[in-house]
Amino acid sequence: MLIMEKIIEEFGDVPAVSVGPLKILNDNIKNILNENQRNRELAAKYLTLIDALDLIVYVKNKNRVIQRINSSFLNYCSQNDDIVGNKFIDLFGREEIEEIVNLENKVFNSGNYIKDRKIKIPGAKNKLGVLS
Repeated sequence: MLIMEKIIEEFGDVPAVSVGPLKILNDNIKNILNENQRNRELAAKYLTLIDALDLIVYVKNKNRVIQRINSSFLNYCSQNDDIVGNKFIDLFGREEIEEIVNLENKVFNSGNYIKDRKIKIPGAKNKLGVLS
């Protein structure tokens, strides 16, 4: 029980204490908590789907730090270190990532997506992939 529910239960709607605004606030808080729970559940479903893809998926933040990878990333790349929280350059070296970094920079700088561009997969021993 939320604290506001306790206040409403104890004092009720008496002339000296108007709990109407507290009821509205309490309902709003409940709605927000329920919405957050639904968002967490939806995000978990999407992450499960992304992990099941037979495609390499990774997410980087604006500082180019890897935030999330899927299992295919691990299967294709020979990197055994902790990947999340690192940068490609720290994991694979400059020469290995030069092509993909140039393409990523275009995305980060312009906000435009790259579609179906054939590239060498960093850490995958000269395997090629498609960047989209």
